[in-house]
Amino acid sequence: MAKSTPTGVAEQITADATRGVVRLSRQVELTLGEFQLSVSQFRLLDRLSGGSAAGRNLAEWLAVKPPSITALVDGLVARGLVDRTSDTSDRRRVTHELTPDGRSLHATVTSALAARLQQLLAFVGDEARAAEMIAALVDWNRVIDQARDAKRAILDAARPS
Repeated sequence: MAKSTPTGVAEQITADATRGVVRLSRQVELTLGEFQLSVSQFRLLDRLSGGSAAGRNLAEWLAVKPPSITALVDGLVARGLVDRTSDTSDRRRVTHELTPDGRSLHATVTSALAARLQQLLAFVGDEARAAEMIAALVDWNRVIDQARDAKRAILDAARPS
């Protein structure tokens, strides 16, 4: 079977960028694996590093159904990384927060991810270009946040009051 390739320059650049994103995400997965964490688990730890959150909010943030959050949090609770507490005024509301061990692991993993990125950037050979690449990742993070916030606003507007 013949391999199809994009014909235009723009299509080739997009295809190359897509491969780059996938390969970079694999580097993240490998680094997280050293700490027995999945990408979803790290995203949850990262979200909770900014403060406690209700399960429903975590589910919305991760774009999953609430039962998926329960299963994800169960593993982190079992490892002593996340505490789960029930709201005394509404027993259906459960709040999650990092334990001291969870905060420590989050900081360690964040440092390991940064170190891996720096190892890869060493192959760029040009500090200015490496800085541009980091700035582009920061820009992507901002754009993704904006897209998530826009989607959330649309969903909130569609909810009955």
